[in-house]
Amino acid sequence: MAITRQFMAHRCMEKESVSKTHPERKKRVNYVYESSRKVWMGKGEDQETGKKELIEWCKLLEGELGDKSYFGIETLGFVDIALVPFYNWFIFFKTFADFSFEAECPKLVSWGKRCFEKECVSKSLPNPDQIYAAYLEFQKRMQM
Repeated sequence: MAITRQFMAHRCMEKESVSKTHPERKKRVNYVYESSRKVWMGKGEDQETGKKELIEWCKLLEGELGDKSYFGIETLGFVDIALVPFYNWFIFFKTFADFSFEAECPKLVSWGKRCFEKECVSKSLPNPDQIYAAYLEFQKRMQM
């Protein structure tokens, strides 16, 4: 996830002049990362805040997606490629944070499923079970 965050931050700033810094763009990318972190590592009020922030972000994405199949309209585009790794975390968040992206953002979930029907996506990214196993390993190491 950190690599995706860094990549997105870099790409968001890449369109602008190299001589200028864009803290607002970087702040938006970090907002999503921090919200996700609150959900999977937080407890109580911190986790609830993370849930609300993630849902707000996902609803914004759903608005941008509209009735299109992909953010790239008819085929995978840059935005699809940058965001699809996040889709695998939806099941993870449901398991650990007890909230469903499917209930909150059904268009975004349908988009993620369509993306994973593409062989280039499904063969390139870990499946939700692998993410879950990695999290359990992470949790074990943190308790040591």
